[in-house]
Amino acid sequence: MALNYRALYRKYRPLDFDSVVGQDHIVTTLKNQLLSGRIPHAYLFCGTRGTGKTSVAKIFARAVNCENLINGNPDNECKMCLSALDGTGLNVVEIDAASNTGVDNIRELREEVKYPPTEGKYKVYIIDEVHMLSGGAFNALLKTLEEPPAHVIFILATTDPQKIPITILSRCQRFDFKRISSSEIAKTLRVYMDKEGINITDDALDIISKLADGSMRDSLSILEQCVSFYMNEEITLEKVLETTSSVDNSILFDMADSLFMLDTKRGLEIINEMLMQGRNINQFVLEFINHLRNLMIAKTAGNNDILLETTKETAQKYFEQSQKTSVEELIYFVNKFSELLSEMRYARDPRILLEVLVIKLSSFADSDNLEAVSAKVNALLRNLENGTYNVSLPEIPKFEKVIEQDKKEERKVAIQKATPEDIKEIIKNFDSFTKSLTMPLRGKLKTGKPVYMDNNAITILGYDALIDLLKDKADIISESINNYFKKEIPVRFVTNDEYRIWKIENYGTEDLVNDYDEIENISSLLPDANVIKN
Repeated sequence: MALNYRALYRKYRPLDFDSVVGQDHIVTTLKNQLLSGRIPHAYLFCGTRGTGKTSVAKIFARAVNCENLINGNPDNECKMCLSALDGTGLNVVEIDAASNTGVDNIRELREEVKYPPTEGKYKVYIIDEVHMLSGGAFNALLKTLEEPPAHVIFILATTDPQKIPITILSRCQRFDFKRISSSEIAKTLRVYMDKEGINITDDALDIISKLADGSMRDSLSILEQCVSFYMNEEITLEKVLETTSSVDNSILFDMADSLFMLDTKRGLEIINEMLMQGRNINQFVLEFINHLRNLMIAKTAGNNDILLETTKETAQKYFEQSQKTSVEELIYFVNKFSELLSEMRYARDPRILLEVLVIKLSSFADSDNLEAVSAKVNALLRNLENGTYNVSLPEIPKFEKVIEQDKKEERKVAIQKATPEDIKEIIKNFDSFTKSLTMPLRGKLKTGKPVYMDNNAITILGYDALIDLLKDKADIISESINNYFKKEIPVRFVTNDEYRIWKIENYGTEDLVNDYDEIENISSLLPDANVIKN
């Protein structure tokens, strides 16, 4: 057994500024400070994990004491650099704030910084995860940062700068380390793999770089796991997906298509296929949310491979699929799957939660708010436009049982019953009637639409939540209509879905498509719905 084996992320930790990946804005500034001798006494390095904070801090700590600085880089060959690299030097002190959080630890530090280095110019204190310090420890550190000895440099590193007191922040030069792009990670991994003599495909490196989520260290850890699992074999995309329990992009595209086309059966089949392949459900949901995000970017910014952080070919696939949907639908889906991700953390069987959501989103089972109705109507009209109207509509009771009618037998006002012609005339003047009402009833009725369904009643359409609100005020609405028009008029309240089914049952699908008056009414509530007129 080889005792001197080093993990890839340690083996390829950058030793000079030129080897740092994706942080050019920071290394250029630090190199200029070293070359000019304008070196502040305190730095704050912020950024997510694996972006190079500690690596840059160590490089800088060697560079300030390097005897042969090369274009701002430490030579890593002089006595000072070698002692820092092998850990025997006393000029670089690394402190883990997560395990040294108390006031006493910082007080000891304050006593130490008084003594100058035995060799070299500076003593450099690297305090990692500095946000973990207690309030008292920050107060103890503040005085030292305010008036430090000339031979001391502090480098504070953190993933959560919001937790650091403003008094500390104001005394440091702050550098924000950005997430490394997928293309930069993949390019760097290719160089490392060529050095290691490991055979790996480009698409495998591409998926590893995406799974790393901007972290160079995470990408190397994932890569090392794959290399260990498939020793002496070519590492392909399928093998990376197998090792990491991730999903292929094609499954994500298929799932999105099933939702856009309201194909519930295909959506459930995809879930089953994924599980049969041993994929992780939580990972799938996380990647599908990212897939929906990419579709939103493609929908709003076009075929932009830079924003999508992918190849031009994949960016084109995102763009083509984004044309099948709308931004509003995508936002609604992102919200729903994000809620699902939170719920799955505590679920005993997350598969059931995922299947329930897919059934809701790809059918009319989830129509309890305007966003849901918008998504369903967009998909329905899209299917009608493409000639693929194969959506199974829900079965509902006959209208006699579900549509509320005015049951009052006696009227307070002596008025005549309205004829069919009267009802049609009332519908034309319904807008003037609503203006005579006071808020909030006026606003609710303005959102609905009056239509003519039979000979003896006026029907008001709306989305589910609106109809529920109007039914609660049925007596007031009926009496107001009768008094305004001086006619006895039964009033019904019907949801848009119920009205659509009634039209299909009475006139057939073709007549529904050609009935632009009703469809455009729904489009006015849902502006992104596309109505195709011949």
